[in-house]
Order: sequence, then C-alpha cells, then structure tokens
Amino acid sequence: DLWARAQALAAPGTPKAAFAVAALADETDSGRALRNARRAWKDNPDVGVIYGYVKDPNGALLLDAQVRATGHSLAFSGSDGFYSFVHLAPRTYTVTASHAGYADISAPSVPLAAGQVRRCDLMFIATPPAGDLNHDGHVDGGDVLPFLSCLAGPDYDFPSGHNCLPGDADYDTDVDLADAAAFQRSFRNE
Repeated sequence: DLWARAQALAAPGTPKAAFAVAALADETDSGRALRNARRAWKDNPDVGVIYGYVKDPNGALLLDAQVRATGHSLAFSGSDGFYSFVHLAPRTYTVTASHAGYADISAPSVPLAAGQVRRCDLMFIATPPAGDLNHDGHVDGGDVLPFLSCLAGPDYDFPSGHNCLPGDADYDTDVDLADAAAFQRSFRNE
C-alpha cells in the first residue's frame, strides 16, 4: 500500500501531506518519467548561455538597454537590468550594449563553451556632455568655434578618436544638424 510505504520512508515529524504527495509523485508514471528523463541540454550540451546586467555609470540597473551578441538577435534589458541570450553556439562573442544618452559599450572577448552559462555584466561610463570640445566638463562659449569647425554634415564620418567626435551627440560618427540641435540644448543647459 502506497500510504504505508510513504509513512515508513518519511522522516519523523514530516507532515503526512508532504510525504504523501512526494511518494505519489515518485510512484506515478510521470514521476518516474521525470526522474529518469534524458536531459540532453545538461548531459550532452551543444549550446551555451550568456546573461548579465546592464548598469548606468552610477551602478543603477538600466531598463531598455539594447544588447547584442555577435551574430545573434537583439535583446533588451528589463526593469532589473537583466538580459540573456540562450542557445548560443560555442565560440567567442562580442557583447555590446547601447542606450540613449550613452556611448556604446562592449565586452569584446566573451568565450562560451558548450553547456556553459556565462555572466557578462555591462556598465556604461560617464561621458562628457555632447559638444564639450575643449574637454572642460561643460558646454560653453569656448566650445562654439570648435563645434562650428567640425560641422561637416551627415556624409562625413570622423574616424575613431577624432577631436570632433565629442560634438557627435547621436553617436553616428558625423557632426551634422542633429548634433547642432543637441549642442544648442547643452549650451543652454536644457
């Protein structure tokens, strides 16, 4: 009898309902199937997982950051800053995050083996305000002439590290009228 067997196996003081449910679950066909199931994802994995949290420069968790792993679709961070990519083939990935108001950040070499669950947290860094071309921490009259000399239009992309890139408010590698509008807002402290 199942009930007598469950009572005999139970530790002293175990509530009858708890050991009865456990014994019943173990003795049913689905309980045995679950206990004996082949778990290919665990026993013989061929994919991995990359997950992590996206944070702002102060360490606060960031909602709606766009996160990419090389060759994989886009993920968004949730209200808790969490993102994940599942079923990734084993290889080395670059994980990149972007969010309005910050320059993109990347973790360039994230190795992933089959069956591995890899954590990769990303934290944006504080950047000077767009248009701070003299690097004094704010946009003021000293930035106007350098900004105007960098205003080249949407068809001119500045190379990485160029001295005009602080004027690129929308991070598209050019300094155009969209950036001029941002410069004006920064200049007026809006």
